[in-house]
Amino acid sequence: MQLAQQHFCAEFLELKIVYQQRGTSAGTAWLLAWEIRLNQELLMKNKQPFIDEVILHELAYLLAFHRRLGRVATHGQK
Repeated sequence: MQLAQQHFCAEFLELKIVYQQRGTSAGTAWLLAWEIRLNQELLMKNKQPFIDEVILHELAYLLAFHRRLGRVATHGQK
């Protein structure tokens, strides 16, 4: 978070991380709550790859939401 604050020359709210994500989804970013919800079971099974990919991915959504004033595209069709 410190790198993001330095890069954007901005202060961000304290990030809340919650381990309440269930099912097959690894994580979700709750944009208005400034919160990331993580699947604890998947985190424990995939430690470093989970941190490197999922947490950074969800953090990117929060930062994009903040920087673009609420206009963030979702994943779209796969």
